[in-house]
Amino acid sequence: MARDFQPVGKLPLLSLARCPEPPTLRPVPALLERLRCGVIFTGAFIDHLREERARERLRAASLRGSEPKVPVIHYVRCLDGERKGEAWWSVHWERRDKLAAGELFAVAGVEVALPKQTQKGLKWRHVDFRDGKVVVG
Repeated sequence: MARDFQPVGKLPLLSLARCPEPPTLRPVPALLERLRCGVIFTGAFIDHLREERARERLRAASLRGSEPKVPVIHYVRCLDGERKGEAWWSVHWERRDKLAAGELFAVAGVEVALPKQTQKGLKWRHVDFRDGKVVVG
């Protein structure tokens, strides 16, 4: 089936006037890593995890018979009520053999555990470390 094309006519010329300066962009973190559960860690947060792991290894080395532990990150966000929108996070260290396999993740060579509730709360969100604080966005 043939189509009849109608002439469009003359197209307007594009203005060659100087374009305004592009908006200032925020620097992008050097590294973003998305875990299989959908949580995204920035390079700054991964560096923070590495520093914390180094401290934990020193602590474990100072205690005879103690093995290095895995950081377990807990994140809770309130969805309703008086505290709607507020969020809390905490980290504690646990022996690897006490953690479920589905909670363990390797992030740039650092092992970390995220319980199912934390995985769900942080899914498709990024975790960053800025000015000495953990920031979730």
